[in-house]
Amino acid sequence: LQDVARELDVGYVVEGSVRVVGEHLRVTAQLVEATTSKQIWAERYDRSIESIFSVQDDIVETIVATFEAQIGLVERQLARRQQTSDLNAWECYQRGLWHLHRKTKVDNTEAKLLMERSIHLDAEFSLAYTGLSHVHHQQAALGWAGITDEAYRQAKLAAERAVSIDPYDAQARAALGRSYMLQGETETCLTELREALNLNPNLAFASNRLGAALVFAGRAREALSPLRSAIRLSPQDPERYRFDRMLGIAHFMLAEHEAALPWLQAAERHSGHDYWSCLGLAANYAAMGEPELSKAALAHALEIKPDLTMESVAHFLRGQCAQYNDYYLAQLRGAGLPG
Repeated sequence: LQDVARELDVGYVVEGSVRVVGEHLRVTAQLVEATTSKQIWAERYDRSIESIFSVQDDIVETIVATFEAQIGLVERQLARRQQTSDLNAWECYQRGLWHLHRKTKVDNTEAKLLMERSIHLDAEFSLAYTGLSHVHHQQAALGWAGITDEAYRQAKLAAERAVSIDPYDAQARAALGRSYMLQGETETCLTELREALNLNPNLAFASNRLGAALVFAGRAREALSPLRSAIRLSPQDPERYRFDRMLGIAHFMLAEHEAALPWLQAAERHSGHDYWSCLGLAANYAAMGEPELSKAALAHALEIKPDLTMESVAHFLRGQCAQYNDYYLAQLRGAGLPG
């Protein structure tokens, strides 16, 4: 493997095997760090051989999506071990993502500094601007921004800069699409997110944001497919709790409260500082006629963000589907969220 990696000038190698026994197909694959021969990830796929081409597409899609997440995890760990002064633009970006995914105000500030340093080292590195967009978005969404609207404006500016540098960067397109969604520009948002998926059909973040945009546009039934696709593409994603939460919210908006419950429960368990998952669970319990469970979930949200009010939640949801907003806010009011 070291010889192959050296000749190809790559840091990671995929190897595997295919076996056919009767009507059954078994594919094994593993991702290996080339310099150390350390196995990062391995999986086995058992399928029927009847539809060989669809099986091939399914396995390739799964492997590609999984590798993106796994390699990113390794790269972030490597960057975290180095002194900040020694990091190049790529390593600053990866270390910034590591802090971003920790979901604390202090880590978000550190992520911002690292993304800005990455841009300073390479002003044409589109992913660093995309990362900076994520930082500003998280700062606003989790209530750490003094002026929420300004943080969202900065998130959009950073995403626009990323797209201007590389119009074929799917992550940049997805970040820009999310920015349009939060400003209520639904059609432009959907266009950007669909373009992101045209560029990279395996980008789970884009698939999830497309589903979210459809929910907020009042098209929750249509949203179920891309939301499920995001989870299938990246089941170990560091943003997995958001994937779970959004699928739960889609079912909630469709008044499918039993279907929503396990997704919202999982989101609340793994969300850390994301009070939105707690609010979603509180609203769903209220709609199910479970006042005590609803109040407990709301108490968790208020523990994370004590200044939460009906007004602040309504402000965040402005510009989105009025019918869905009214339903969601009514359940939160029933759960006891103060005005």
